[in-house]
Amino acid sequence: MYLSMWILHENLKHFHSEAHIMSGDMCIRNASPLYQADQMNPHTVYICPSEDVFSSMADCIICVNGNDYLILRSVSMEDAYFEICRLIDLYMEWDMNVQDMIKSRCSLQEITEFSSKVLHRMLAVEDSTCIYEANAGSEYTPLPEEIRRHMRPGNGMPEDLAVMYVHDLSKYYNYKNIFVYEDSSRHEVCLILSLIYQNKYTGCVLMFLGKNQTPSPADVQLFHTYCSQVSSWKQFYETQVPVPLHEKILLDLLDGRGEYSQERTELLFARLGWSNDDEKYLLTIREIFPSDFVYYSLMRAVTGFYPACLFLQREKELLLLINARLLKFKALLQKIQSVSHYAELHIGVSYSFRHLDQLLQAYRQTDIAQRCGARSGQNINFCGDYLEVYASEILSKYLDRSMAIPELKKLKSWDSTHSSEYCRTLKIYLEQERRLEKAAAKLQIHVNTLKYRIRKITELTGLNLDCAQVRSRLLISFMLLQE
Repeated sequence: MYLSMWILHENLKHFHSEAHIMSGDMCIRNASPLYQADQMNPHTVYICPSEDVFSSMADCIICVNGNDYLILRSVSMEDAYFEICRLIDLYMEWDMNVQDMIKSRCSLQEITEFSSKVLHRMLAVEDSTCIYEANAGSEYTPLPEEIRRHMRPGNGMPEDLAVMYVHDLSKYYNYKNIFVYEDSSRHEVCLILSLIYQNKYTGCVLMFLGKNQTPSPADVQLFHTYCSQVSSWKQFYETQVPVPLHEKILLDLLDGRGEYSQERTELLFARLGWSNDDEKYLLTIREIFPSDFVYYSLMRAVTGFYPACLFLQREKELLLLINARLLKFKALLQKIQSVSHYAELHIGVSYSFRHLDQLLQAYRQTDIAQRCGARSGQNINFCGDYLEVYASEILSKYLDRSMAIPELKKLKSWDSTHSSEYCRTLKIYLEQERRLEKAAAKLQIHVNTLKYRIRKITELTGLNLDCAQVRSRLLISFMLLQE
């Protein structure tokens, strides 16, 4: 770490420091008395009596670095020099000690507590769901007790406050610079830096300054150093902590790689309290949300209240594997529904299944539910509600189009030659269970016109539409031909 003239100025105010700073870069790591023969080092702050620089100024001390200088009053040269050396040692040792703590695998809370005592500021780190990963130094800010209670590590803002907070700050999610935020209700001012990992917002770092306070350049520079420490801790943690084994196994099942044996898979999930006899569901969320807050709020809501729900992030989709024996599935869906009103979510839900080797099949079911649900406008969609689409895709995959009933092909050819709509008429007539009024309304024709078309269809094909087996074969053929 390097110091700046702004940091020195902020810490030398008891010497009535007067700042004349043009650059204020963080480049200082040494202090030295200034002599005429000295060759100026850009990393050193030089100290001398004021009359050596300004003949008209007496009884002051000048501190110089590059084009920046401070004027200290009512202080001796010796006191100024030793105080500046103390400050350089304090801040450089702070940063070096934090780097050593990171290598020794300390917690983020330990770093925050240590840094808070050096900076005399309240510091916090939030994840993307407004839950505090670390917080320290509440004695340095006059926040009310009810607010500080929510800010303990592991706690989060009440959901209404979190939504307001995210609404205010969502435009800064991809902002890579420090910015100032003032709470509109309490007028508490803080510095914030968004944490971006793999181009995704993962949380933020905060330094609280107090009510109606204007941050100084020194505040910004010291906060930047603390943010760098947090980033170093997170990078070290990310590279040292492996991906959970259950995520690797689930990805292996979805991608069909076969790296993990069935025995090993069952053993791992048995350790989690899961059994092959447990009823399971898979949920898939694949929408691009207006704000990542919705995505992470969903994760927070589910993981916070339902530990029997395993998350898996796969490319741009979120998968939830649910053990229905260990939680109330309907309560889980209600919780997701309550979160999903923040954005237009379309969630696909599979049929229930028991064995994990059915995961890929369940994933395809969620895909069907999600695609169909997006057209219907529903938030949560079950594959069972779109059985005909599911059946159609299965038939199309495993049966040949040539297996469609021949009479239907004949009718299709007639439509092509005579520009008629007999195929569409027959399909809708059967889908509406041969109810004339509903089928005519769907086709937007008169009932008598429909009767004429049905009579003409039977004449052309010779099909007996009163026979249930014929009607079933026709519906399956429509699925095969994707009519």
